[in-house]
Amino acid sequence: MGKPSVYKIKCPVGFFKHYRTFKLEANTPILGGPQDCRLSMIEVATLVILRLRNTPKSFPGQGPGVIQDWGNVYKHKKNNVAVGKETSQSSTLDGRGNPNHANDGSLKNHFPSRQCSHTKKDFEPWWMVDLSTRINVSSVLLTNRGDCCGERLHGAEVKIGDSAENGGKSNPSCGTVPSENLGATISLDCKGMLGQYVSVVIPGRREFLSLCEVQVLQLVPEDSALQSSYLSK
Repeated sequence: MGKPSVYKIKCPVGFFKHYRTFKLEANTPILGGPQDCRLSMIEVATLVILRLRNTPKSFPGQGPGVIQDWGNVYKHKKNNVAVGKETSQSSTLDGRGNPNHANDGSLKNHFPSRQCSHTKKDFEPWWMVDLSTRINVSSVLLTNRGDCCGERLHGAEVKIGDSAENGGKSNPSCGTVPSENLGATISLDCKGMLGQYVSVVIPGRREFLSLCEVQVLQLVPEDSALQSSYLSK
């Protein structure tokens, strides 16, 4: 199948989620549309580059859009598949810092109010969620503690894979936290990485690890006929 020069971006618009379609020409890297589905110039340039490689791509940080690329339709699901799943961590500071405080579906970030997980000062502390099945991860969003100590999350690494041993430290890396602002939510693009376990690890030092929410967003084909094939990769 040949490589087309037009990309169709379908974005839900309004309360009833009507879809509006925008076209992106490879030689005209400009896209207009609803704010929650707009692509940045870097992402537009990436689409053009990926066209030459014939590689499908989605951009989970830009809202619940659907990107139609080379005949396949992929949907970034808004729901957080980590909510309420079984969690564990390298240690627990006290009852205020239980690991399940980091996947309760709330973005509140005040540790003393039992809104965040919290380890002791461990060497390479970790937090892990068991998704109960292997999924393709679109992105992982981490919400930092907001009342103090935001710098502790600097350099934390997100791991995704099928090993639960030692907090999943040996699993492949999705990315590293580039900043540590108080109460910030940091999004890491995991590009469809496949795995059952998602971990957050602070490598190479003794530190406290506190997370106020870990969101795991899934990438699946919109067409159900394509779904089983995609998830098996």
